[in-house]
Amino acid sequence: MIFKRKETAETEVAEIESSLDLDMKYQQMLRKQQRGRRIKETIIFVIILLVSIGGLKSLFTAEKDIAYERAINHYAFAEEYVENYFKYPQSKENDTFLQLFTINNASRSEYDLNKVKNAEITDVDIYHVNERDSNIKDYYMKADLEVTSADNKKTKQRLSVKLTAANVGDAFAVTEPIQMKYIQTQGMDDEIKADFEKSDDTEGNDCSEEESKELQNTIQLFLKTYVSDYEQARLLMNDADMLDPVDANTTISPESFQSIRKTETEFIIDVSVVIVTNKTITQRQDYRFIVDQKTNKIMKMEEY
Repeated sequence: MIFKRKETAETEVAEIESSLDLDMKYQQMLRKQQRGRRIKETIIFVIILLVSIGGLKSLFTAEKDIAYERAINHYAFAEEYVENYFKYPQSKENDTFLQLFTINNASRSEYDLNKVKNAEITDVDIYHVNERDSNIKDYYMKADLEVTSADNKKTKQRLSVKLTAANVGDAFAVTEPIQMKYIQTQGMDDEIKADFEKSDDTEGNDCSEEESKELQNTIQLFLKTYVSDYEQARLLMNDADMLDPVDANTTISPESFQSIRKTETEFIIDVSVVIVTNKTITQRQDYRFIVDQKTNKIMKMEEY
């Protein structure tokens, strides 16, 4: 009887241990499933985030492209209208165009028939756009008019033209007669100019004669390389993207070194340069180079 109770007790203990073992395995399985679920949720979240960022980036890029295309369309319309307006003799196509894109009756340019045989716009430059509201704009432009006289002599006239047009979506219409007007740009007050001026204050201490000669050679070599081998010149910059390519027909050479100084970490070189383009156009500018003492790379290159 005692042995039977002992066997029963042992059986109960074994069943309890088995139950605990199953429970532990079940809990482990649950934790594994939860961990897998969290990993999946994280992956899905990252994918959604990347897709959203890509979508926003595409949206901003698309909006930029749309704004750029609209500007091109506006300018193209203004230029085409002026070309049709001043064309002589007028063709049926010119007349149809002006009627289509003009409110009320289209006004016409008139020429002295005894003096003018042919007239046409050869170039248009829109230099200012004034937005009256969201739908109406004034376009100020300079236009070159080529006139062929009755005796076949050609002359060019420079015109100042103002065109006022309404725009709704892709539709345009000139709302006022063409006017021979121009707008003057205004110069800034000296106080306002000062806010945009680059500082050319010198700092640091004078370099030794040996350092100065070495830095002069460095700048001379850089300017020569800049013109002849742009990619190689980029390697001499700390930030290669700071350097724009120079026109292939341009040379840059030092005329005089104004100041060569140093701080604890940098060399500061001020140099006057001569820039010659196509062997006919000469410019003189002041450059400031900031050179890192450790790497000997150009940290900054500014024109004054």
